[in-house]
Amino acid sequence: MLSWPSGDGLADYAADENVLELSTDAITGFVRQFNSCALGAGAALHIVGHSMGNRALLKALALIADAVPAGQRVAIDKIVFAAPDVDARIFTRTLDKIRHQTGPGGLGGRKTRYPSLKDKALWL
Repeated sequence: MLSWPSGDGLADYAADENVLELSTDAITGFVRQFNSCALGAGAALHIVGHSMGNRALLKALALIADAVPAGQRVAIDKIVFAAPDVDARIFTRTLDKIRHQTGPGGLGGRKTRYPSLKDKALWL
C-alpha cells in the first residue's frame, strides 16, 4: 500500500493536489518496483487507485508505458480506479495513450472505473 496524508477538507484541496503532484515520481518508482518483483515471481500485479490518488496513478502508468519496449511483458494486469478525482477527458486520453503505447495484452489488461454520484470532489 502506498498512501499519503490528506488535509481532508475543502480548504486543503489545493495543498493536497500539490503534495500529490510532488509524489508522482515516488509513486511511479513504487509501481515500477512492484512490477519488477511480480515479474520475477511470475505473478500478476493488481492495482487500486482511489480518489485523487488516481491522478498520480494515471501519470505513473503513462510513464511506465512510455518506457516499456514493444513486446516486453509486464506484470500489471487489473487496475481499478475507485471514485477517480480526474477530469473525464484527461482520464480517457491517458488510458488511450497507455493502450496505444503497450498494445494488446500490455499494461493493465483489465481496467475498471467505479465512479460515485456521492463523490464530493467530483461534484465540486
